[in-house]
Amino acid sequence: MKIKRFSRFLLDHLIKTRELGVFVPLLLIMIITGFINPVFWSSANMYNVSRDISFLLILSLGVTIVMLGGGIDISVAMVATLAGCVSGLMMVAFDFPVIIAIICGLSSGLLCGFINGFIAAWMGVPSIITTLGMMFISMGVALVMSSGRPIFPFPEEYLFLGQGRLFEIPVPVLISLLLWLLMYILIHKSKLGYWMAALGGNEEATRRAGLDVLKLKWLGYLIASFYASVAGILLSARLGVAQALLGFGMELKAIVATIIGGTSLFGGVATIPGTLGGGAIMGMLTDVLVILHISTYWQNIFIGVLIIVAVSFDTYRRKIRFIPDSSRRLTQKDVFTEKPDLKLIYEGAGVSIKNILTNEINDKPLLKLQGITKYFGYVHALDNVDLDIYQGEIMALVGDNGAGKSTLVKIASGSINYDQGNIFFKGSKIKFDGPRDATAKGVSMLYQDLSLVEPRDVAANLFLGKEPTIWGWYVDRKRMLKGSQMMLEGLRMKIPSPKTTVQYLSGGQRQGVAIARAITQGASLLILDEPTAALGVQETKQVLSLIEELKRVGCTILIISHNLHHVFSISDRITVLRSGKKVGTWLKKDTNADEIVSAITGANILNAN
Repeated sequence: MKIKRFSRFLLDHLIKTRELGVFVPLLLIMIITGFINPVFWSSANMYNVSRDISFLLILSLGVTIVMLGGGIDISVAMVATLAGCVSGLMMVAFDFPVIIAIICGLSSGLLCGFINGFIAAWMGVPSIITTLGMMFISMGVALVMSSGRPIFPFPEEYLFLGQGRLFEIPVPVLISLLLWLLMYILIHKSKLGYWMAALGGNEEATRRAGLDVLKLKWLGYLIASFYASVAGILLSARLGVAQALLGFGMELKAIVATIIGGTSLFGGVATIPGTLGGGAIMGMLTDVLVILHISTYWQNIFIGVLIIVAVSFDTYRRKIRFIPDSSRRLTQKDVFTEKPDLKLIYEGAGVSIKNILTNEINDKPLLKLQGITKYFGYVHALDNVDLDIYQGEIMALVGDNGAGKSTLVKIASGSINYDQGNIFFKGSKIKFDGPRDATAKGVSMLYQDLSLVEPRDVAANLFLGKEPTIWGWYVDRKRMLKGSQMMLEGLRMKIPSPKTTVQYLSGGQRQGVAIARAITQGASLLILDEPTAALGVQETKQVLSLIEELKRVGCTILIISHNLHHVFSISDRITVLRSGKKVGTWLKKDTNADEIVSAITGANILNAN
């Protein structure tokens, strides 16, 4: 029984702590190899191994940020080769100064990243196809430039980058550690890292949070190519020669190092310490085989096995259902408790409730949709729809599946564009330039699919796109966790910690997190698309209680629901859509469920206000 508990404990920690899955094998490999042949631990061997690891580590770091964003880059090795050839050619053939030659090499790599980003992000070509093409292009350009011959000799200043020492430490090792630290800060501490993780975890949720997904993808490829260029320059300086096939095959090692280091092949999760361990394993693989007197032909077999094992474990990790210890388990009835506290929710989000909610009622519509028409190919999704929503009211939008309700509210929130019509907000004609622009102008939306980034924790989801920062870019994690805890307490949700990964939450807990994020965007109009769908009785009661509390303080709400009992319990007016057309709008007090059902089904067209 104790063995079973220990196995479960070990498995849970391997799943939650990705670095353990690479540093434990790394330590075992080093101990076993050193035990079999003590030469492995000699200072000369450690010096050479660390230098060899540094080149692969830099390539792996570039691959990591692309994979974090949900892509893959198999061109890094050839981009590195091209950068080394360009720098070498500038010095040997044109007698350029070393610094200018290095700038030319880096520029060639950045150009490759720019092209990768343009094709993969803006043109939508799958990243594996894009970077496969760039791999051959880079190789071809390097062959043409060098005429297939080695490029040498290099000046001593250039060779120092690959062969020199500082404080008895190889220069490539120092540079790789500096780049590792920069990537660690970038991914784990900066807003860009949080946004890249969101992009890889749920691209649509990232877009709906108002982030520019195209620029994020583009930036990922640029950074990867920059890192590859540095690796290529250092490698050519280390060998004292640049040639067109110098880095051939290293892209697979870099990808494997990244995956076994804990970065998910499916995007959304990366660990830079893990990449360090993965790079160390792959970098010392050849050295270990030589010391153990094993033919290097076995290296490809080992790489293939590592690929299968690493990806299989990553797939298993995504599917496994994490089971917390008994002291932290909750039942469904424990998820929500009492009446929500809006003040605490907004305080946790860092938003002043006084600035966005008001009890003042205006006789002019807060939001006016006029003649909205939308086509999806041959489908006429919306046909000349008008809708007025007034300050402080709850408008319910009902209709059968396919009536156009979600399409209409996505247009109202800036998520999709419309073909004809006008939108007036606060009396002014307006056209939202995406969800971020709509939120900035005062319209926030809770989508039916919740738009949560499941591989990320609760805090990262609650503050997606509006992370509290220091110096404008460094994420203030402590403030984020504190604010998230306040928001959860205000919602009266029982979640063990804001650090809990969203994929481990129940449906009701996820709904609560999504609602909290929607209502704290600083908007004066809140749009809710099926907020009680698939919820239990207790969870539904809590959501309706939150909506009533929002109404009490003057929030304007547009809600879609199929549950007429909920509609009549909270709404002021009800609008019915059928087949993309507006049937009518009724005051709740002047109608009943039977009349609304008749309007939805078309059984009887009533006189509507």
